[in-house]
Amino acid sequence: MRAISTYIIVAIIIVIVVVAAVGGYIALTAGKHSSTTITPNTTTTKPPTTSNTTTTNTTSTLPGRPLPFSKSTDTVQIVLVAQSIQNPFNLNGTSDGSMIIYVPVGSNLNITFINQQSLPHNLNLVLNNTVSPNNADIGQNGKILFQLGANMSNYQYNGLMSGQSANGVYSSIQQGYYWLCCGIDTHAESGMWVVVVASLSVSTPYVVVK
Repeated sequence: MRAISTYIIVAIIIVIVVVAAVGGYIALTAGKHSSTTITPNTTTTKPPTTSNTTTTNTTSTLPGRPLPFSKSTDTVQIVLVAQSIQNPFNLNGTSDGSMIIYVPVGSNLNITFINQQSLPHNLNLVLNNTVSPNNADIGQNGKILFQLGANMSNYQYNGLMSGQSANGVYSSIQQGYYWLCCGIDTHAESGMWVVVVASLSVSTPYVVVK
């Protein structure tokens, strides 16, 4: 009987030890799961959000620089200067038709011509029949329509002196290809001319320098 009792006691002790071990394992495992909970990282910098705002382009959509223009009077303001630079045959520093002025058909050209050079110069609007001046006399290259600083009797020899200026209006220009040029012998042929294009496709006047 004593031997049986001893076995029973030993069995009870073993059960207690096993139960205690299982309980400890469960507690330990539960502790490990709770410590591995992921917390969101609130310090992470988010990438910048792309804006869908469209930037307004304030640059003129004209192919060149716009000219002053009064729509109420259909008048374009054109100022040409014989500048005092190394090349004496220039208008606004350009030569040989590298300046092109585009104007609406039917507009009025309010033209100011200023001579800053020691040489005399004048200004003529010519409805030309050649691509470029090829004669000492611009009257041989087309029809002279308008003049500043000279007239038909002396445009080949006289003009404004240094520091002088002249202004005038040519009304209702028709569609076509023109020059504004100096009429003194050989001056246009030497490069003193700009192109004027009157076009139905032009609503706002502008100037281009090639």
